[in-house]
Amino acid sequence: MAPPLSKLFSLAGGSALGRAHGRSGRNNQDAFALREDGDRIVAVVADGCSQGRSSEVGARLAATWIAANGPRLARTTGDATSLAEALAGGLRAMLGGALDQLAPRPGERAAVIGELFLFTLLVAVLTPERALVLGRGDGLYAIDGTVVVLDSGVDNAPDYLAYALLADDDARARDGALRVLASVPLDEIESLVIATDGAAAFEQPAAEAHDHPAATLAEVALDARYAANPSLLQKRLHALASSDRRLQDDVTIALLRRRPS
Repeated sequence: MAPPLSKLFSLAGGSALGRAHGRSGRNNQDAFALREDGDRIVAVVADGCSQGRSSEVGARLAATWIAANGPRLARTTGDATSLAEALAGGLRAMLGGALDQLAPRPGERAAVIGELFLFTLLVAVLTPERALVLGRGDGLYAIDGTVVVLDSGVDNAPDYLAYALLADDDARARDGALRVLASVPLDEIESLVIATDGAAAFEQPAAEAHDHPAATLAEVALDARYAANPSLLQKRLHALASSDRRLQDDVTIALLRRRPS
């Protein structure tokens, strides 16, 4: 009998308020959620739209819902595309039900969506066979240290999943799908990182000598200390957010790393 995936992979997550949001008195609008469930592991990061007054609400709801339901859906769907469809459909239904209560009149829906429910989303799923990355909107992911930066769209306006909740005659209405961004045999990977777009600052050179990031996203992915002590990732992000001038935006990272044999 194969051991649970939690015996093979460690799971860590962390989030820190960006310097620009701190100066303006705004909340951290990112969210993350992690779930280990026997032969399935799910990690989620979500980035609320900075134009929404409380978009961290939708980001937290989405991350929590996917972490709670992802392992079950990963067992009952046959492939990555089916899983992406099941997660997106369930998430839209959950958010739509909340929206029906918050905006019972059709003319109110767009305002509530804009205030609460605009967020980007990245999901990492480990099954006994494969490692998957699913997403909607911008952000970054890294497999064994190779970083992929996702396009943030025209005028830094990502294609938000919650646009699917808009009325059909709204020009912003979309399909609300999650896309399969990566699918790799599980035995071929050592680490998988997903991050909100604030982590793109790690890929920029430090502006001043007293900046001490000593880290790129790739180095985070390959740092064995986080596998031994997952709480270090949160502490590291808080330390960087206070000392590294590059981190203007909120930054959230989830790391899945193979445990030493």
